[in-house]
Amino acid sequence: MKNDLVSVIILSYNNLEYYSECLDSVLCQSYSNIEIIIVDDESKKFDKNVIVDYIERNKNSNILNYSVYSNERNMGIVKNFNTAIKKSKGKYIVPLAIDDVLNDKDVVNDVVKFFVENKCLICTGYSDIYDSEMKKLVGKRPSEYGIEILKNSSPSELFSILKGENFISAPATNYTRDFFDEYGYFDEEYKLLEDWPKMLSISKKGCKIKYIDRCIEKYRFGGISTNKFFSRNILDLDVKKIIKEFDECVSFENKKLVVWGTGYCYKKSKDKLKEFDISYAVDSDVEKQGMQFDNLKIYNPSKLLDEKAEEILIIVCSSHYLSISNWLNKNGFAIDKNYISVNAIK
Repeated sequence: MKNDLVSVIILSYNNLEYYSECLDSVLCQSYSNIEIIIVDDESKKFDKNVIVDYIERNKNSNILNYSVYSNERNMGIVKNFNTAIKKSKGKYIVPLAIDDVLNDKDVVNDVVKFFVENKCLICTGYSDIYDSEMKKLVGKRPSEYGIEILKNSSPSELFSILKGENFISAPATNYTRDFFDEYGYFDEEYKLLEDWPKMLSISKKGCKIKYIDRCIEKYRFGGISTNKFFSRNILDLDVKKIIKEFDECVSFENKKLVVWGTGYCYKKSKDKLKEFDISYAVDSDVEKQGMQFDNLKIYNPSKLLDEKAEEILIIVCSSHYLSISNWLNKNGFAIDKNYISVNAIK
């Protein structure tokens, strides 16, 4: 495997007490050709000299170069990330927050190997989520359901699901330089959300996000995404812009509406479904079929075969979206036309 340069980009905003843990996870990497790019977004107590001194004292020969920058004013996550990418020179880009750590010494090596073997532009793995002390494992992102979607869905299917829920782990997502040459940098009209609109945009254009089956990083709960800078108002504005930009305006008019699934996903989405006149429900669970649920009669999914696809809109309310989607596709129902995920409804 040719050892092309990898840029490990470290984004910094406060939480600087964790810088040594973060840097140690990069400095120990087994890959032989790494540059480190650190861009701080106007942290109150950022000291470039401390960072430079630490790298100098602990780097090995595999760290070919490093650069440390500090913004004169706060740019926000999206612009800061773009700034770091433009300052980097690597063929591959591995992002990291100053308060998180790469999972193990072989992360960079495995990511490069994956890119070479799969000839892809972007890949994503999963993050293990820890408590603020990085001692207790509290979760994983994406979930097993999300991983199943990434492994098996087409870009158009992924786009439909992502419209309602961004389940991809941004810190576990890695890029090639060619990715940004082809699809551009992150949209700076957003301030805090770089990943969600980008994943929607490229999926809509047919780009496949490849899944690498390994933990990429350990994410510290309480980091940059949950500190005081993460303004709820700014985040809400970003989300509203995403909805406006990517809403496909699926027509509900003159359609018979049916829900598929009457379990947890339906109950969680009940508030946004109450405005619709649902004709009936279908469920794969044979024990539910024939029963009444929420004033809806539950049928076997085969009932849908009696419907004309162009006259019906099926709202999928199930964690088994992929298998349901496959069944619907095989039986002549088209995504975003005859069926949608309940997550796509705002």
